[in-house]
Amino acid sequence: MKTVAIIQARMGSVRLPGKVLMPILNQPLLKLLIDRVRCVGKISRIVVATSLNRCDDQIEEFVKGIEGIVLFRGSEKDVLSRFVGAAKLVNAEIIIRITADNPFFDCKLADLAIMKFRSGEFDYLSTPGYPLGVGIEVFSAEALFEADREAFDPYDREHVTPYFYRNPSLFKLAEMRCPEDLSHLRLTVDTPEDMERAKSLFVRFGVDVTFREVVDAKD
Repeated sequence: MKTVAIIQARMGSVRLPGKVLMPILNQPLLKLLIDRVRCVGKISRIVVATSLNRCDDQIEEFVKGIEGIVLFRGSEKDVLSRFVGAAKLVNAEIIIRITADNPFFDCKLADLAIMKFRSGEFDYLSTPGYPLGVGIEVFSAEALFEADREAFDPYDREHVTPYFYRNPSLFKLAEMRCPEDLSHLRLTVDTPEDMERAKSLFVRFGVDVTFREVVDAKD
């Protein structure tokens, strides 16, 4: 089945505007993330899904310069509809959802999650217990389209996947839980402090650092 990574990205962050194009190791965060996603062996396409807001023209121009990456633009607030448009654009059957402020995305974890998802007749798979910014979500395009038809709560539409796990009677849900609870750890970029820490970690460990190396590191 055609498995597609959809990266949601926008410039209009409240706490750290423009963060997705801020430099880490002399390249924009979004480019670093895309290169990490390319290492997932089980995906066939990568789509960057941004909004129609004028400030996100910068993301469009940036993505146009990256070979092999598809761009989709849709609603800023209704991110669920944006994912639907992106999925239809590339005829996705299985989707892995990624947010552009998670530069510590782990390709090995993604491959394992996709493998587990494909092994059963699941609609949605999550990976609880991993550090914030590392967890993976995988779901079928069919389930996404159903959520788009049935979800009316603004929270469900803004955050894409809550309709799945808030309606367990409607969807077959699966988990691939972290062997140890690391959910208290923060490896996302949402604030200036997060960005400085991410830069420091990538300088220390290199562009291919895994979240496990960060977790195990002694300061």
